[in-house]
Amino acid sequence: MKRTIFFITLTLSGCVPLQQSSDFQSENGKTLQLLDLSYEPQIKTVRLSPLGVDSRAQLLPAVVQLGSWNLLLQFDDLREQRENYYARIIHCNQNWTKSTLSDLDYMAEYNEFPINTFEFSLDTHQSYVQYQFRLPGVKLPGNYVVMVYRNTDRSDIILTKRFMVYDQKLTFMREGNLMGPGAMASSIQQLNFTINYKKVPLINPLETVNVTVRQNQRWDNLMENIKPSFVRENIQELEYRFFDVNNIFKGI
Repeated sequence: MKRTIFFITLTLSGCVPLQQSSDFQSENGKTLQLLDLSYEPQIKTVRLSPLGVDSRAQLLPAVVQLGSWNLLLQFDDLREQRENYYARIIHCNQNWTKSTLSDLDYMAEYNEFPINTFEFSLDTHQSYVQYQFRLPGVKLPGNYVVMVYRNTDRSDIILTKRFMVYDQKLTFMREGNLMGPGAMASSIQQLNFTINYKKVPLINPLETVNVTVRQNQRWDNLMENIKPSFVRENIQELEYRFFDVNNIFKGI
């Protein structure tokens, strides 16, 4: 059975999720989408992961703790000549729509960064240029998208990539192994866990805590708006223990 790494996103919010919307459509036909997306066929192998980790750890979602910054963006361009690329950080709401915050609210410096680290391919069948960019730090936890574009023209987008920044205020405890119930134990994986919110004053946590479970770097099978099985307000604890097949992932 193939083991799977899960990432839990906890959002303290009472917002109702909205439909994903585009920010703008440029004259060249490129429409900004707050997704993991390459906007040109020459842009390949886009990766965003913690700096200095091994290849297995690169399978983890792009997430970093506030104040401990080490995310590295890498991508290949199949053009033989170097391009002048720039990066910009976009703050998003819980549901990955663009927030109303200004750049100064979440950035400590001007929000446009030249990508100056690159390397030409050597003795390869397909020539390409590999670019690297260490993401600048942000001031707030939340959902973000890094947007890369050409020649300071923000309408000439070449890629977008999501990442998340968290502030450790809740206690998360996972129960047991990632095994499914009964006869399905060899093919599915279930995640049971408990959240303790003693350090965060919450009113009606059943409605204000939104839980999303993500499998590795996948976005296509998210489990969103998961509600707890039990709420123990006397010890400020939420228990997520599932008894059906609605909150499981395939493990093979």
